[in-house]
Amino acid sequence: MIKNWKKKNENGISISIDIYQPHLFYFDKVDKNTSSDFLKGTKFGIAWEYNGNEINIFDKNGTVEGFPTANLEYVIAIFKNSILYPNPNNAVIFNLDGSFKKVIRIPNFKSEIILQEIKRGKKSNPPLDNDELYFSKYSRHIDKEGIEIDILDINYSLEYSESQILDSETLELTDFLKSRFDRNYYWNDNYKP
Repeated sequence: MIKNWKKKNENGISISIDIYQPHLFYFDKVDKNTSSDFLKGTKFGIAWEYNGNEINIFDKNGTVEGFPTANLEYVIAIFKNSILYPNPNNAVIFNLDGSFKKVIRIPNFKSEIILQEIKRGKKSNPPLDNDELYFSKYSRHIDKEGIEIDILDINYSLEYSESQILDSETLELTDFLKSRFDRNYYWNDNYKP
């Protein structure tokens, strides 16, 4: 079982995070000196305990953000400024023991607003030649049936973002949840798991 989830900086200063409530603010649970020392870091990674071993995922060139999947069977890691996992292949799934499972590939975009932009620019879908195409964030979302699902956000051309749902069985991005252009959100009202 996975436990003791932490964010760490390159100096080994860590902040504990509740894996069942990742949306909660966690700096209010640590003393002021620890949070200050943590924020002095320039590179951050993730760590957890599994079968009595501490697992650490870091990148010497950048930052790693991540979290266990909603079913607690895998860890999703988003690499930023990485040479090891550069954009757009910067989302990686790890097994709980820290071993590599797979790189998540950028899927085809599904939202109408991004499809229109791709068509206008006469690009392929996904537009892999775009320098600003990358996974920006992992999060969880509660669907209409109250089930917690895994979400990955994909940035495209700085102005656009699309959130897609990770299938917990196939570990592929399958359904479109929402998209964003600047500050406007467009939800997939037809999504039903």
